[in-house]
Amino acid sequence: MTIVESIRKVLSTSTESLTIKQIYDLIIKMDLYCFNAKDPKAIVRQQVRRHCAGLSFPSAMPNKYFKQTENGRYCLIENNDDFEIIQVLRDRKDKIPEENIQDFYFQHIDDIKKDLIDKMLNVDPAFFEQLVLDLLLKMGYGSNGSVSRRGNGADGGIDGEILQDKLGFDRIYTQAKRYGLNRPVREPEIRDFVGALKNISKGVFITTSRFTSSAVRYAYDQQQKTLVLIDGERLAQLMVDFELGVQKTYEYSTFRIDSDYFGEI
Repeated sequence: MTIVESIRKVLSTSTESLTIKQIYDLIIKMDLYCFNAKDPKAIVRQQVRRHCAGLSFPSAMPNKYFKQTENGRYCLIENNDDFEIIQVLRDRKDKIPEENIQDFYFQHIDDIKKDLIDKMLNVDPAFFEQLVLDLLLKMGYGSNGSVSRRGNGADGGIDGEILQDKLGFDRIYTQAKRYGLNRPVREPEIRDFVGALKNISKGVFITTSRFTSSAVRYAYDQQQKTLVLIDGERLAQLMVDFELGVQKTYEYSTFRIDSDYFGEI
């Protein structure tokens, strides 16, 4: 049995975290390892810290078996979740403040996007169809009065219409599917949408879910139509980008030293 295996054995039999001395004493008591060194406790300390999550130094090992508790003692990493949390905390410690701010920002955006998807899954279908048109309008497609919802199922699969010019020569048709994440949009639904476009060459299919690979391939292979597929992830991101259904709260700036002002001192 190696020193590390002995340490793991001792910690696995303890219900509490232990000091280095306690770990060493139990290794000797349980006759797990024979030390031939002047300072065996220092060897135990070295091996624990080399395999301890959250501690990073040149001789540290990539395999982490132990973690340090708030009272400075040591215990086993019980599961992957513990290790991942410790790893995140260590990564944050190694980063400069601006990088941590950026990480928190991206996490905040991910959380907002998930909340948006949840909201959209619980609105009325007619509301979702209008939401899609409101988003395209914010993105610069059409203008007020040139965007209309068709609805009522009498459109053969067309939920909305956007007039790109005042006379309506250039039109975009939309279809909106408020599906749960476990219900992807499949190829037959894209085929039906293409059929409903008839002589209109541009179509946007938007869903809160996702598209199957065959649906994506079919849309890409269309030669006479220009089809854009927008899944839930991209839909939520566009809503954040164009501030639809969200409100901006606070803005923060980061700073650096102005070397020109200080004359490169």
